[in-house]
Amino acid sequence: MDTLRTRFIEDVDALESVIIDWDTNSAAVITKEQRDDIDKTLSQKTVTSGCGQGTMYGNVMKKLENLRLDQPTIKQSTLYGLLEALTHHNDTYRAAGAVHGCAVCQGTEIVSFVEDVGRHNAVDTLAGEMWLKGQTGEDKIFYTTGRLTSEMVIKVAQMGIPVLLSRSGVTQMGYDLAQQLGITMIARAKGHRFQLFSGAENMVFDVKGNQDDSNE
Repeated sequence: MDTLRTRFIEDVDALESVIIDWDTNSAAVITKEQRDDIDKTLSQKTVTSGCGQGTMYGNVMKKLENLRLDQPTIKQSTLYGLLEALTHHNDTYRAAGAVHGCAVCQGTEIVSFVEDVGRHNAVDTLAGEMWLKGQTGEDKIFYTTGRLTSEMVIKVAQMGIPVLLSRSGVTQMGYDLAQQLGITMIARAKGHRFQLFSGAENMVFDVKGNQDDSNE
């Protein structure tokens, strides 16, 4: 599997400190050595459609060109078991609403779950956690309550996770990127119903009598 690298900092040991100012909602990241390429990296922007409009830096689309994730098989029974496990999370959503939940999963196990007002904040938190722990994504499934936009597909590709699962819908650019990168994209997933947009060849339908509950 080719690995996509678009981070400003590749090695956590390069960090000197991270200072958060909650009054101004800003952060100052100090590295041990001076970086001479920051201005160039910041000048390379990709405007996305997430949450109205977003921006990703570092010529992301160029770096995506040669990426193709290895594809694992996923059993229909495993998907149903994971969806059942996920119903026991989303505590903040049930109590207050207006938040998104994201999870890194392995089989039917939820490795880590995060809720946040913004789905991108939640996925970035999980990506950072995986990075700090040195975890790899090839055997993981990424779950989100939000739409599967191009940004979500890019972030999951950066994490090396080949399966993307959502209870919400899919955008055209998100679908196109998933096809390009070899990501299995499963949307509108709830209970025993789901829509399989890409990676149908990787799904093993092992639950008899429920095929009508899913569609591609």
